Amino acid sequence: MQEPWKTDRWYTSLWNHLPDARKNNNFQKDLKIHDVTLRDGEQQTAVVFRREEKVAIAKKLDAMGIHRIEAGMPAVSDQDKAAISDIAALGLNADIFAFARCIPDEIKVVKACGVKGVVIEIPASDHMIKHAYGWSFDRAMKSSIDTTLAAKEAASTRCSSPSMRPAPSSTGSWTSCRRSPPKATWTR
Repeated sequence: MQEPWKTDRWYTSLWNHLPDARKNNNFQKDLKIHDVTLRDGEQQTAVVFRREEKVAIAKKLDAMGIHRIEAGMPAVSDQDKAAISDIAALGLNADIFAFARCIPDEIKVVKACGVKGVVIEIPASDHMIKHAYGWSFDRAMKSSIDTTLAAKEAASTRCSSPSMRPAPSSTGSWTSCRRSPPKATWTR
């Protein structure tokens, strides 16, 4: 029996290969890959990449043909900020993005790293906004607007360092946003 979901080197869920799951798969011809290894990979227990490891991984991802690399979250540490700046200065083929919480001041930190764009995130769950952030719904909405405006402003400012490469605003860079899945209780 053929098992397309596994080999001796990898495994995916067999459910991904069922006819009902695949019947509406219509991938666009110019599919782009956004890799989050350098940020999300560090959210696993006991995983911390050193600066030089992040740079080496970014080079490998670029060599593999990854289109966009989310290099990390510069606001969390000076080491992460330095690694992201190093990666952005490499001149890789991949677009280098950084990650920011929905806090306007983090946009300045991201921009200073010389990346092409930013991924901004805020929870869409009332529970997470209240209990993880300690914010009200209104504060979360204001922060979302203020951070998006800060990203838009950052995209229109001139870079102050040769390693910084601004992206044309028409590409969506510097205003790329990601939100956690919304809950039904989000609406007001």
